[in-house]
Amino acid sequence: MRTNLINTQTIHALMRPLVLSGIYKSEADALQSVVYDFINQKIAFYKKQSDAFETKYKLSFETFSSQLTNNSTMESDDDWFEWKAAIEMSKSWTASLKLLGDENRH
Repeated sequence: MRTNLINTQTIHALMRPLVLSGIYKSEADALQSVVYDFINQKIAFYKKQSDAFETKYKLSFETFSSQLTNNSTMESDDDWFEWKAAIEMSKSWTASLKLLGDENRH
């Protein structure tokens, strides 16, 4: 079974142009910045999704959830699942960012 592991050579090939062009001082700086930017974009994406549902329903997720049991529709059920997923993904990406920050402080 072949795995799609990324190796040092691949990372070097991806980061080296960013160093050669003068954007970053080192490949490590480039990789760290790219990863931080990617995670922050994911957090912003899921926060935007969650905020859109909050605006649509003019309720917090918790209030929406408690009211949903009495007034459920197919659309509101679908929105609940998407909203819940956005919240959970935002939490997961935020936790990843924190772990990455903790790892780079040692």
